[in-house]
Amino acid sequence: MISWLPLFHDMGLIGCFLFTAYWQLNGVFMLPDHFIRRPANWLQAITNHRGTLCPAPNFAFALALERVTEAEQAKLDLSSCRAAMCGAEPINGRILQAFADRFAASGFSANALTPCYGLAEASLCVTMHQPERPFQVETIYQGGLEAKLAAPTDNEKHKRATVEVCNCGVAMPGTHIEIRDEIGKPLPDRALGRIWVSGPSLMQAYYDDPEKTAMTLQNGWLDTGDMGYMHQQQLFVVGRLKETIIVRGQNYFPTDFEQVAAELPHVTRGKVAAIGVYDEKAGYGASTSCGGKPRPKRGGSGRFGQLD
Repeated sequence: MISWLPLFHDMGLIGCFLFTAYWQLNGVFMLPDHFIRRPANWLQAITNHRGTLCPAPNFAFALALERVTEAEQAKLDLSSCRAAMCGAEPINGRILQAFADRFAASGFSANALTPCYGLAEASLCVTMHQPERPFQVETIYQGGLEAKLAAPTDNEKHKRATVEVCNCGVAMPGTHIEIRDEIGKPLPDRALGRIWVSGPSLMQAYYDDPEKTAMTLQNGWLDTGDMGYMHQQQLFVVGRLKETIIVRGQNYFPTDFEQVAAELPHVTRGKVAAIGVYDEKAGYGASTSCGGKPRPKRGGSGRFGQLD
């Protein structure tokens, strides 16, 4: 296990540290600052210690793409990595594929990319893509999501009205998932709704907060607050219900805007946030995206900027 994730975060504590201790694995744990300041440190640790399990959020793969120089990459051997679990935040399949493409020259296999979905209330993992199999991204017609139906498309006329959704795999043993509508009714395959979870690792209650517990837990099932759909027993996570942005009556998730903004040449991937605002003059909802540093050349740095 190679990890730089902070131990005060559920993915770092449960998914890395306690996992390593329980299974009596060898573990290399870095300070988060060592990764953030120089992402190559993470990949070099995989190389030096022949790491096989290398969990990280989506932004870590983006940061490595941006900051690892060609000289640093020349020293890497990532062939030992069997499962690079990606979770804890929305997953961008384009970033994962770009990471795999670039570091294939360093021995990294795209089949090691392992999207997963979990949350602290489920301590921790709910679903996981099977390692050593190609990960999957579906292109979904935006109009279908408006109708709460995840309809995949490759139609050219829908090219500018689609979103990409990553397959987060099947439920962990003993864990069950249902997609439900607003009144709690289970929905069929490919219907978009709220993700509900039950299983042996589910929390019993929120500490000293019975009201929130009653709103979230019902008959052994947890309302995660996330939106998604199931297809062939595999979970596709679309976004967070409370983060929905409404523009001219249409619902969008922040990641819809963030992924587009991150492709601009002067915006750093992983440092983009979209929020909903209300334009009184226009009379409808709008959105803004704020970028961090302009995208530098690999290994470089840039002045702080903002994207309106």
